[in-house]
Formats: sequence, C-alpha cells, structure tokens
Amino acid sequence: MEATIATVQIPDAERIVRRIDLPAMQHGPLYRLMFPPWADMTEAQQTEIVQWYAEGLRDALRRQTDKFLQICATDGTPLGFCGWAMENRRHTVTKSGNPVQHAQGRRLVPETLELSAWLSISRDLRKERERVLIGLGEVCRLTFMSVHPDHQRQGLGSKMLERVCEEIDRLGWPAFVMASPAGVRLYAKFGFDIVGRVETSEGEFTSMLRQSRPRCKRL
Repeated sequence: MEATIATVQIPDAERIVRRIDLPAMQHGPLYRLMFPPWADMTEAQQTEIVQWYAEGLRDALRRQTDKFLQICATDGTPLGFCGWAMENRRHTVTKSGNPVQHAQGRRLVPETLELSAWLSISRDLRKERERVLIGLGEVCRLTFMSVHPDHQRQGLGSKMLERVCEEIDRLGWPAFVMASPAGVRLYAKFGFDIVGRVETSEGEFTSMLRQSRPRCKRL
C-alpha cells in the first residue's frame, strides 16, 4: 500500500501508542505477561496504561538516545512505527538495576501491571541480550517494531526495517533484536539469524543477530 516514512516527534507519542503500539502488542507474550486482557479492564485502567507507555516514549524522544520513525498513510494516519539504538558498548556501562526504578521516574506504574512477572521477564530478556552481545563493541539494538493489526502483511514493517538496515550497513555494524513470535519471519527476511530463545508461560521470545556487512566504499 502507499505510505510514507516520517520521523517521530514528541507530540506524536500518545497517538502512536493508542493507534499502533497497544493494538499491535496485545496479542504478544510481553503484554500478556504484564497486563490483564484489554477487554477486561475499565476505561480508566486502559487510559492509565496508554499514558504510561506514551510518557515512556516521550521520555525516550527527549533523551534522543534512540532513533524512531513512523510509517503513515497518505492522510497522515500512523500505521506503524519502529525504534532502535546505536550502542557503543565499549563506552557504555550496562545498567542492570530495578526496571521499576528506571520506568517510573516521574510517572506512576499502572495498577494493573503484574509487577513480579514484569521484573522476571525483564531480567531474563536482559540476561539473554547480554549473553548474545558479550564481546561486541558497536551494535544496533532494535527496541520497537509495531504495525497496526489491520495493516500487517502489507509490507509496512519491511519498509521500516529496510530503512534501519540501510543505516546499519552504512556503518558496518551488527544488529540485535529480541523478537516476538509475530516478528521472527520479518527479521529473518533481512538477514537476522536465530541465536537463542527465552521461554515464558505466554509464548517465547527469539533472540536474533544480524552480522555486520562490509561498508560500501565510495568511488
């Protein structure tokens, strides 16, 4: 379908969470581990979750440590978005602290959050990531990839990931992603290999690594 890629700005955060991220993630293992089914919650509880995720995205945009893009319909409606971080691990101290402390900041954790499950899966995913990335210096780590369920299987995820891989290949860096079941085929299409798995009661996460490609030489 016809769509355009654009940068993500701070005012876009809540609309992206409402229209893309939450609808896309509700069937994935991470959301099911963290929250009750969406339909079982009150409107106030749903709003609290939206605001929590939106403020997290706004914080990331303010820090400018990650890069984000969105893909939109011709009328400007967001259909998908992704985010990634270019990390020089030689100069970065890995922080393992309590994810609640990092995620709370000035905002309240939603009352419906399954705190013990969130802490447990955060620890397991971090452990798997460090296992795969140990010894690597520079790496691109994909952190978000969401397409609204009504627009999946239409090439939108491929368009976004192609843009990310172009940047990675210009630098000659490897890339890592912890993929949900729905994303494994997409990442494999772009050269990500399966290097591990994290099993949970709600499904598995697949750790995938894309080896660095030679930098293009200028003529």
